[in-house]
Amino acid sequence: MDIVTLKKKLIDKIRTTKSNALLEDINLLLNLEESSENNIYQLNEDQQNAIAEGREDIQNGRYLTDAEASEDIQKWLKK
Repeated sequence: MDIVTLKKKLIDKIRTTKSNALLEDINLLLNLEESSENNIYQLNEDQQNAIAEGREDIQNGRYLTDAEASEDIQKWLKK
């Protein structure tokens, strides 16, 4: 379906709906799309600290490879 047809179909459904909840959801989705295009996500202090801690762990070799993590998971699942 091309974009023009899709827009017309959506507009028609919006015009004819009796559902306030549906309209609120559509509005929320459109506002989320608009805000995500205009804003850069800001991390709070706890999030920044967690990222710094993770980077430090990596630099100090405190991490598992994918294979090691998969092996640990398989061992855990067998318990």
